[in-house]
Amino acid sequence: MAVHEPSQKTLPRRQAGVAALAFILILLLAISGITLYSAETGITEQKISINDYRSKQLAEAADAGLEFGIAWLSANTPTWITDPSDSDFEIDNNGITTPLGNYNATIQLRRPAANPARVSVIATANESGNAAFTASSKIEVLQNSLVANDPEAP
Repeated sequence: MAVHEPSQKTLPRRQAGVAALAFILILLLAISGITLYSAETGITEQKISINDYRSKQLAEAADAGLEFGIAWLSANTPTWITDPSDSDFEIDNNGITTPLGNYNATIQLRRPAANPARVSVIATANESGNAAFTASSKIEVLQNSLVANDPEAP
């Protein structure tokens, strides 16, 4: 019985199939790497977007706390006590806390001993149940300019 040797015509076809297979595998690995990199980048961008959204919400809650503090000051006559650390005055009970949707705002009212008509309103907002993220806003107002009735017509 004679051993059948591959002819010259079939040998290049086998090599062409192996070369195509190797090329396809390399292409598949490259596409998989690009896909994984894109997915990781997308997740990172999503985390950045969520953090940006939360920081903007906190800043808005702090600003709402300022508005609440100013409205509270114009409607109430607070009891001012001396702060032993700096001799300025602050309201009793360490400020006012108010819920603002998913956020809480703590409002502190302080006035300097040198100028008692000037009141600093400081609002610090944090997420309900998560005090790790906070935002603060501050404004100074003249207490005697806060009137409960409408201003006079010009």
